[in-house]
Amino acid sequence: MSIAAILIYTFGGTFGVADPFLRSALLFAPYFFFGVMLRHLPELPVISPVWALAGFTLAQAVYLLIKPPLPVTALLAIVCALAVMALCRWAAEHARLTALTALGAASMAIYLAHTFFSAPLRAVLQKLDITSLPLHVLLGTAIGILGPLALLWVARRTGTRRLLGI
Repeated sequence: MSIAAILIYTFGGTFGVADPFLRSALLFAPYFFFGVMLRHLPELPVISPVWALAGFTLAQAVYLLIKPPLPVTALLAIVCALAVMALCRWAAEHARLTALTALGAASMAIYLAHTFFSAPLRAVLQKLDITSLPLHVLLGTAIGILGPLALLWVARRTGTRRLLGI
């Protein structure tokens, strides 16, 4: 299927696939189906935060060796990432975030399906000549979360959740 999507993307103009949104959908389809396949794998074991931090630090060190960015930028990126991890750890232990917990449980559906909702919205806004960046960001974010949540709700009702990988 991935090979077919790549061929259609590459030779789409000769086969009548000139619509840029369809070409984008075909381009990203392999990643969508890869995500669906990953859903069927067994869950990874939970690791301690110390091992997660060690893995993150090692990945950053390897990245800096392969492609060294500006030192200040790299240091700032590491500090920001560590701050976000610390905030997430604090929130997990101290805050009762039921809405975020529900979004976290639906994160695979949101990750896999958000572009199916936000890309058409962006196309409609462009066709209507609406160019306001804040409006695009606000509506795109809202539909990119609410659309997949609606899809997840329908998938639960119809029993197709596992089939869709969400």
